[in-house]
Formats: sequence, structure tokens, C-alpha cells
Amino acid sequence: MNRTALQTMHDQLEALAQAQDYRAAQALLKDRFMLLPEDLQGRILTMLLADALVSEARMLDGALALENESITALKALEEMRIVLGPDH
Repeated sequence: MNRTALQTMHDQLEALAQAQDYRAAQALLKDRFMLLPEDLQGRILTMLLADALVSEARMLDGALALENESITALKALEEMRIVLGPDH
């Protein structure tokens, strides 16, 4: 891809981003990705991988927090059973 074509693609992506049409921007990038210079492809892929790892970490943190809350609730329930005695 020559510099003019890269500038045109940049301008199109920028217009789509400013219009908050991220699906169209993603589709444009996907359709023309292989036309980009290899070093730029690598930089974009690295960025996407980093974003995916951050998203995965946030999801795991949320799951861990939920699990910890569940454990706390179960421990509280067990303590109440102990206080109430064997009939409960």
C-alpha cells in the first residue's frame, strides 16, 4: 500500500471513528488489513492482543470477585447455622 492509499484509509477510519461507527471502521480495517505494510500489521495485531489480554484479565477479576463474595456469604450462613444450633 502506498502512502496515498494509507492516508486515504486513515482518513476513512478517522471519519468513521468520529461518527462513532465502530463496526464500519472495524469492517474497513478487516477488509484492507492484508494491504497494510507488514510492520503496521504487526503493530495493530500487538495492540489488539494487548487489549484482548486486558479484557480477559478484567473478566477474570470480576469472576474472582463474585466467587469471593459467594464464599463470604456461604461462610456467614455457616456461622449462623452454628449459632442457631443443630436443628437448622
